[in-house]
Amino acid sequence: QTPVTATVSSGNNCYTFVMEDSYGDGLQSPGNYKVIDANGSNIVWGGTNSSGGNNFTFEQSTYFEANSGVTPSWDCVGTSCIDPNTGSGQYTSLSSCNAVCNSTNTNETSINNISVFPNPVKNTLNIQGEMELVEIFDVFGKLVLNSTNNIINTSDLAEGVYVVNINTNNMIVTKRITVTK
Repeated sequence: QTPVTATVSSGNNCYTFVMEDSYGDGLQSPGNYKVIDANGSNIVWGGTNSSGGNNFTFEQSTYFEANSGVTPSWDCVGTSCIDPNTGSGQYTSLSSCNAVCNSTNTNETSINNISVFPNPVKNTLNIQGEMELVEIFDVFGKLVLNSTNNIINTSDLAEGVYVVNINTNNMIVTKRITVTK
């Protein structure tokens, strides 16, 4: 098979690499990937040596950046951590920024008199306050559940992080929840 090469030149963006089967018979195992820098050094690589079946799934998320000579630092922007590439970010490590920005391990979160609890949630998510519609999206942005009730059964959702949009008073309040089993 012919390797595919993509050149990425911007250092402060997220990229998703997707392998798709244009022929339609499934991606054949074994399969692998690697990301290398301009000097030819491996940044991240992986794959599978499984030869059974017609399909395989491999997913990995790895933080890396090009060395620009600026000391990495991070700022909290919404629920994401961004390196301003100036060395003057509020946090000196990505993990400390994530601990503050992406924290979903709380018992209750309140904004605009809307409370979402418990978080993490096992089987039932409670929404306290005036609301018209609740929409729950997976990490890929797919709508997985919607409800007009204040008590929502989440037992059919897989473990993971979800975005909850609560429509209320002509505005949308967005929360992040973690579903555990």
